[in-house]
Amino acid sequence: FKNILKDDADNLYREDILYLTAMSSYKYAQLSVPEKQRERYLVFIDDYFNFVGEYPESKKRAELDRLYRLAKDR
Repeated sequence: FKNILKDDADNLYREDILYLTAMSSYKYAQLSVPEKQRERYLVFIDDYFNFVGEYPESKKRAELDRLYRLAKDR
């Protein structure tokens, strides 16, 4: 997903791509071995803030907000 935006920053599906990037980061952290989870949740948090920074009024934000609350405590 990140390569798509690297090649085409004004992609028509930018919001969806940023959302899916964040969701993928969260799932990756969640399924990781315990020793790696902390750093991978931090990647999700970065992706979350990237999404919220660009699309604060998105309908998809509610789901990411919920995951952010879970991730920041890990």
